[in-house]
Amino acid sequence: MNKLDDLYSKDEIENIINNIYKYIIIDEDTDCFIWTHSMNGILPYYYLRKQDKVISISVRLFLLMYENPNIYYPKWLVIRENCQNPKCVNPYHLKIKKKKEFTGKTKIKIAKAIIFYKENVLRLKSNAAIAEKLGISAITLSKYLKEYRKKPEEWDEIINKIIK
Repeated sequence: MNKLDDLYSKDEIENIINNIYKYIIIDEDTDCFIWTHSMNGILPYYYLRKQDKVISISVRLFLLMYENPNIYYPKWLVIRENCQNPKCVNPYHLKIKKKKEFTGKTKIKIAKAIIFYKENVLRLKSNAAIAEKLGISAITLSKYLKEYRKKPEEWDEIINKIIK
């Protein structure tokens, strides 16, 4: 767990924040801070050259840490935007998502995979064959089953809603 002061000097923090704000456009209607620079997939990143290394900085995490300097943050967080704009880096539009939290669509996808698994496990006999039929990897199927085994009652409730 880290605070911004643990990672960078005050001068580095000010330098990074000034550079980050060069790549932000504020949408007056939505109050979104639109990131206009590098994206790592769908996530806004800023790249800093430090000595002979290039360091990638999650803009969302950096701004959350900057706005909340006394909070310790784990190194790896899933940070999502409340405003549904993937380029938004406004710290007040961001929320920290727990890793095991699934969206409604993902829950339905997992539940359907579990239904298929239960119906076909004896016939297909291997997780690899079941995963192939589902169009997912065996590792993903294994993760789905692991989630199911943790809270079977919760998943059975979702499954029953799908079946009805």
